[in-house]
Amino acid sequence: FIQQKMRSNIPEANYREAIHMMKAQYERQRMFTSCGWFFDDFDRIEPRNNVKYAAQSIWLAKQVYPELDIEPIINNLKKVSSPRTGMTADRVFLEHLQLAHSAWVETSSNI
Repeated sequence: FIQQKMRSNIPEANYREAIHMMKAQYERQRMFTSCGWFFDDFDRIEPRNNVKYAAQSIWLAKQVYPELDIEPIINNLKKVSSPRTGMTADRVFLEHLQLAHSAWVETSSNI
């Protein structure tokens, strides 16, 4: 899409950055799915998925902007927890960041 719409060739590094940021935007839209915001307990799949989508978006953005500070995000997510199980949003977020990184490392090593 990007190369088709641009008038000139894009350097490979810029192309990868644009792809990462477009994918990050897609994940940002997914994190706002309404089904994740209607439940009173965080330990349901819908709210957890919304946090995972947010984590995926941040991971993609950090590939372009590695200096991106995620501490404020994590601090806010610590406030969200399940009264039933104690699961916290920051834990879900950080676990997904680790999974995203591991998948990227594994994929990169198979190329």
